Amino acid sequence: MINLTLHGVGTPYRLLEPGEAHVWLMKETLEAILDELLKFRDVTLTVDDANQSDVRIVLPVLLSRRMRAIFFIPAGKLGQQGYLDQTDLRILVKEGMEIGTHGMYHRDWRELDDGELLVEISDSKKILEEITGHEIRKVSCPYGSYDRRVLHYLRNKKFQKVYTSDTGTARSEWWIQPRNSLHASDNPQTLARIMARPNSLGESLIRSAGRFVKRWRWFG
Repeated sequence: MINLTLHGVGTPYRLLEPGEAHVWLMKETLEAILDELLKFRDVTLTVDDANQSDVRIVLPVLLSRRMRAIFFIPAGKLGQQGYLDQTDLRILVKEGMEIGTHGMYHRDWRELDDGELLVEISDSKKILEEITGHEIRKVSCPYGSYDRRVLHYLRNKKFQKVYTSDTGTARSEWWIQPRNSLHASDNPQTLARIMARPNSLGESLIRSAGRFVKRWRWFG
């Protein structure tokens, strides 16, 4: 299977972070890519960062195609300019979308001390559960950053799946789920090539080695 990651769409309603613009899509690009996705099976679409475009643009586009996605929310940004609020979150749930946590303030978890990490992982989970009324079982790592200590915390919180930015294919039973980000330069043709091209043995080995190193490193 393949996991795809979507970020913001359309005109940003906030100041973008450095490097964020290259994953910000036009609405027309998103629609064309999703139309292409309808041709494939075993694809999971995820949406990070809780941008206002999640409800204003992404949700209607998904519903019109009878598609579903997992929305990963940085709980501490809810209600801030350019981000979703609690009402938006409940709308996503009402429309059949799944909610996961993207931490509290979208910080690199590898750089945090134990207390800060607990806030990012435990407190954000609790806040989202209180808002949605559902157990939060999935998590995506901000910036795709993780190590052995981060994974230990996530295991202790009994998350069902951990989504990263490692790229490549995945298996549904894997606890750590690599994802492939959509970029502003992508289009249906490039997506079709990504989806249709099987990983070579060399590519698979390189990606597996990279994930192994990340999983077992400690404090970088």
